[in-house]
Amino acid sequence: MDSTPNLYTGNGDGSDTKGSKTDSQDALAQGNLIVVTDPQKNKGGMSSYVDYAVKTFLNKSSPTTVRRRYSHFFWLREALRRMFPGFPVPALPSKNKVFNFKKHKTERIRGLEMFVNAVLFDVHLACTPIFKAFITDTGDFSERQKSEDARIKELDPVVIITTRYPREVKFLSSYNAPAQSDPRAQDNADIANFQKFIKQYDCSLLLNH
Repeated sequence: MDSTPNLYTGNGDGSDTKGSKTDSQDALAQGNLIVVTDPQKNKGGMSSYVDYAVKTFLNKSSPTTVRRRYSHFFWLREALRRMFPGFPVPALPSKNKVFNFKKHKTERIRGLEMFVNAVLFDVHLACTPIFKAFITDTGDFSERQKSEDARIKELDPVVIITTRYPREVKFLSSYNAPAQSDPRAQDNADIANFQKFIKQYDCSLLLNH
């Protein structure tokens, strides 16, 4: 059973995301915060990678700490984009090919921290199971990614959109586009006039000979 403190109501699959705009403001006031720190180099097979400590403080409860690679942050963002089609998802810092460990302690950490906190303070994104797993799952996260990917594939994007944006969908269903003239009709008229002019011109040439 998931004992993670809940910031917002809703089941996390896009079908019930209740909450007000003040939720994120209240979350910050309650001391909810995610800190990204302690970058460490690790050897993995033929290459090395860097992971980070992601420490989460929620509702004044004891903080939880997990370690995540950049690829995990990237996966989280892409998964949220698939779950929330058309919904603005916070951006990630770019992944530089040239490794500079000093920059990892400043620029990238700051960008990763801004990303996860932007998700934390979003009423729709914060209540998703994948975000809860991202900040709490201390097991093999690659396996968790596979299971979450399989679950996301089963979600119907049409159902997600119609339940998440009911007002917008209702408006679009009753919207009738204004009548517009077909630009091809004018083209056809111009061609017909040009053909008429050519015929008259040919006749005048014949008369003058």
